[in-house]
This record gives sequence, structure tokens and C-alpha cells, in this order.
Amino acid sequence: MELTSPAQNSARTLLVAGQQVQDYGVQSVLHITWKPGMLEKHLGPPTGIQDGWDIWDKEDYILYRGPHGFLDADTTKRGPEETLKAIHWDLGQSEHTLPRREWEAYQQQGITCGNQHKFPVPSMSPEDLKQFVLDYCNGHILCDHQIQDTSLVGMVFLPLLMGALDIPDPKEGEKPDPAWVAQKALLDSVSDPGPEPIISLLPPDPEKPEYPPQPPVREDFQEPDPKQVHIIEDDIRYGVAPQERLDNYLEVIRLHNVEVEYHCKQVLVDWEAEKAAIDKAHEAALVEHRKACRKQEIANKGVKRRHREWSLKRDRQEALRKGFTQGRMSNLGTIFEHLDKAAPRGINGYPMFLSFRLVNKSDWDRARKAIGRELEHRRNMEL
Repeated sequence: MELTSPAQNSARTLLVAGQQVQDYGVQSVLHITWKPGMLEKHLGPPTGIQDGWDIWDKEDYILYRGPHGFLDADTTKRGPEETLKAIHWDLGQSEHTLPRREWEAYQQQGITCGNQHKFPVPSMSPEDLKQFVLDYCNGHILCDHQIQDTSLVGMVFLPLLMGALDIPDPKEGEKPDPAWVAQKALLDSVSDPGPEPIISLLPPDPEKPEYPPQPPVREDFQEPDPKQVHIIEDDIRYGVAPQERLDNYLEVIRLHNVEVEYHCKQVLVDWEAEKAAIDKAHEAALVEHRKACRKQEIANKGVKRRHREWSLKRDRQEALRKGFTQGRMSNLGTIFEHLDKAAPRGINGYPMFLSFRLVNKSDWDRARKAIGRELEHRRNMEL
């Protein structure tokens, strides 16, 4: 399932094969490829039908399945990215094993706990906040929300990747951070997944040895020499030699040819026997291989069941951890740094910093409004 074209208009017209079908007036629509029967399997039967479109009216999105084989989603409630993520999850295309509703419940539990241990971000003085707004408008700083690919935020602000905002583990003899204690108690409230069960690969197919090269066929068959035969016949005719001389000459040639023919047949028989032995040994190896594969498949069934249980436990802990981090960092407005502090290297067109600064949510809300006013003022500047 993939996003093929995001909505651009506030009122979206659904199109099929380039022709207008109907204007549903929704805020935004995603076009998603899908497999036949996937919706009924994961979402149940449609909740309604409108103008030939099957409709699944869910709590946080609406799906429309058109008669021409494509699916549209109303993203008014959650936005395009979150809607697509929710559809992936509900249709069994997510990397998570835990159902989405259960994940969100655990995440909300983590947010509630994290909100009680918010990361302290001090307020900026009016002068510093004003300077921040001017630096932003003048392009002297980079904020994390300006990075389109959110997976690069840690690479741009390298201390984040090193755990600068993580809760440090307590040192021996020191009193642990209350946030660390709360997070540990939260994670301990669900089962520890432990090490991930590994599904073993099936043994590779046995390789069949190559046949030995076919032995060369002897070609040293002899034929009577016509000249020699003519000489012997002349000697017999004139009484110089007996008839046995010609008979002996021809018999020697015949016996030689019989020996050559026997040798060729025996070599071929031995070669065929060696091939048959190779085939027999390979067939026995294949039988043993099938037994080993069957045994491994039976063992893997148990591992797959344990891996699913492990995935559910992992998802619960991950949802709690992400929710706790989200709640703990809810006081954070943005992360920024001045461009003159950038390291010599960059990544995907963005600079990389070895330091960063924080703006709390209240200051960031004020700064955003001031930035909007300042940029609007500059756009309408009269010369």
C-alpha cells in the first residue's frame, strides 16, 4: 500500500481514470493502492454505500472504495500522514504486532505519566526571544521543524543522537532522577520482552556433485592394409607362402579390434555406474534434507509463536516509552542552533551541529506569531 498523490485542495474532487466522478467536499484525500478483499478482512463489511462507493466510516478516518479499483481516504480528522499510518496499521501493513487502539492506549498512559515529569526548559528573556525571532527571519538559525525528513533530526543535531535529552541512568550511590524512577516503574508495569527469539533458516539444499567427464572413446581400430594383403596373396599364388599367413594376418587385426571394442564398452559401463552411484547418494542426501527441513519448520512454528508474544511485549514497552517521552517533552517548543556553529560536514543538504539550544512551548508559540508578523511586514515593505 503506498501513497500515490496527496491532496492539494481544501475541497477535493475524486478522480477515476482522469474523469471527474463526484465532489465530496472533504478537506483532503489520499489515494492508496490496495489488494482485493483486504478491507473486508481487516475492517469488516462496509458501513455504507454512496454513489457506487463502499464507505468505511471509522472513528478517525473515512475510507471510500471506488468501483474502478482504487481507494480514497478522507484525512480531515487526523491529517494525511497520520491517516496513512493508521490505515497501514489497521490493514495489517504496520511493523507493529499490537493493535493500533491498544498501542494508543499504552501511549496515552505513557503521556500521562510523562506529563508529571516534564523536561525543564527555562523561558527566554524578552531580549533573547526578540533576537531569536530576528535570527530566524534573517536565516541565521536552523530549527528542527525546518527539517522535512524527521529521521534526520538526530543527525543534524548530533547531541540528540548521543542521548542529550535522555534520562541518565543513576550512578552508584547517587539518588536517581524522579523521571528515571517514574519511567522505570512505568516500563516495569508490563512484561519485559527479553531477548528476541530468532527463527532459524532452513538448511540449504545439498549440492549434487558433478558427473565425471565422459571417458574418451578409443579410435585405434585397424583395417587390413590392401598393399600387404595383395603381397601375401601374390606369395600364396606363386607358392611362396601358405594360406595360413593371410589368415594369421587378418586374425591379428580382428583380435585387436575385439580388444578395443571391449575396452570401450567396459569404460562406458564403469562411467555409467559411477554416475548411478552419484545419483543414489544425492537422492539419499535429499531425503535427509527434507527430514531436516521438516524438523526445522516444526521448531520454527514454536519460535514464531514465541516471537509474536515477544513482539506484543516489545510494542507495549515501546508505546509506553514513546508516550512517556512525548509527555516529558511536551514543554519543548523547538530545538535550534545558529548556522555559524555548524560542523564542517553536512547531511542531505542540512548542516550538522555539535550543540543545540531549546525553546519552551510558551516562548515558541509567541515567537511563531512574531515571526509571522515580521515576515508579513517584510513582504509588504514599500520602497
